Amino acid sequence: MTSEGMQQPIFTYEISPSESFSEGVIAAVAEASGTDAIAPKDAADSAEVLEPLYTVVDPDALNALLRDRDSGQDGVEVSFAYHDHEVTVSGGGRVEVERRSTTDEASD
Repeated sequence: MTSEGMQQPIFTYEISPSESFSEGVIAAVAEASGTDAIAPKDAADSAEVLEPLYTVVDPDALNALLRDRDSGQDGVEVSFAYHDHEVTVSGGGRVEVERRSTTDEASD
C-alpha cells in the first residue's frame, strides 16, 4: 500500500486484543524496520535496536487515549515520528508505519 503522492510504502500492523497500543507500535516499527524491539545481550550496535518508545511518546498516555477499541474510537488517530518512521495509530487497533524521507528528517 502506498500513500497518495508518495513513493514510500506503508507497513500496516493490526494490534491483537492481547497487546497494548504501545506494544503494538513497538512490534510494528520493529517489523517494518527490521530491527529488534529489545537489545540482545551481545548487541554491539545500537542501530540494531529500537530506542525506548517513551523517548518520543508517553506509552501510558497512548494506551489510555486509545484503550477502548470497541467504544467507537476508530476515528481517533495519533501520529508521531519514531525510529526514522512516521507512525500513525488508530483507535481501531491499526498501526501504519512509513519510512520518513530524507526531506522530512532535514526539516526536524
